[in-house]
Amino acid sequence: MPRYFLAKHAFVCAVGADVVVLDLKHDRYVAFERDFWDPIARDIGGWPSLELEPSGPPPAPDENALAQLMDSGLLTVDDDQGKDATPAAMELPSTSLIEDFRVQPPRIRPGHVVSFVLSVCAARFRLRFQPIEKVVSTIRQTRQTHAIAGDPAAMRDLTEVFRRLRPMLLTSRSHCLLESLALLNFLARYDIHPTWVFGVHTAPFSAHCWLQLGEIACNDPLDHIRRYTPIMVV
Repeated sequence: MPRYFLAKHAFVCAVGADVVVLDLKHDRYVAFERDFWDPIARDIGGWPSLELEPSGPPPAPDENALAQLMDSGLLTVDDDQGKDATPAAMELPSTSLIEDFRVQPPRIRPGHVVSFVLSVCAARFRLRFQPIEKVVSTIRQTRQTHAIAGDPAAMRDLTEVFRRLRPMLLTSRSHCLLESLALLNFLARYDIHPTWVFGVHTAPFSAHCWLQLGEIACNDPLDHIRRYTPIMVV
């Protein structure tokens, strides 16, 4: 039986020799060397370091490290307030709509323009006035009420419409968080609900997010996505 549980607002993944924790409540990432976490991993249910075969007797838990995680709110001893720390599982995409160019682009209608403007404005408003934990919770609840994610063919056309309207309100330097949320809003207006994937890589550290429906990446090229390890799937 694990002695500790990961807080419900925390997400974890192993990236090479590192363990990265996303603290959604405080909108931050914390990265540590796996060697530092191995002594405490056996006390945390589902922690990624448990995937490694021990080369000798298990080390004694580092009580100071455990206390530090408890104090930061990332761990709890209450299983009702915590969860298993098993990392997010997400299949790698095999197709990217950004790289799948259309010879005949879809027709952009006035309704598309209105939906685009409302979607971008809603995304800007949420990210400015709501904590990211609330934003993610709202999207998660929306997805849970829709058993079917949507038609890939329709998503392909609508994503192309969004891409062509993008210069109206978004720049080439727009943050991936804003663009992904705006596209989520836009597709949701047509009852299409792709998965929102957050990923990280280390050395150097970088965080990124994108949308994905099954094996189809919506708004990022494959070579870029494959640099990242998923840490949270919404």
